[in-house]
Amino acid sequence: MSDSYEIYQAAFERSRLRDATFTTMSGIPLEPVYGPRDGEFPGVYPYTRGPHASMYRSKLWTMRMFAGFGIATDTNQRLKEIIRSGGDGFVDGL
Repeated sequence: MSDSYEIYQAAFERSRLRDATFTTMSGIPLEPVYGPRDGEFPGVYPYTRGPHASMYRSKLWTMRMFAGFGIATDTNQRLKEIIRSGGDGFVDGL
């Protein structure tokens, strides 16, 4: 594989995609990615178009905002509680 497009395409083909239709509001089918073949692609370093080749076609996006919950130990305890309850939109290191 010599170029970013080939790397992207191979990674996209290995991705497990959601069972969904990807169209505009007018029903026009959407391609997984647009741009020049010699451009940057999702899932390819330096990841300027996203960390995963399939992006949201595989997994829905998660809200990544966070505001503290009391003092640091309270926040840590709350996040661990959310994870135990099935939450999965957090970074490692809790």
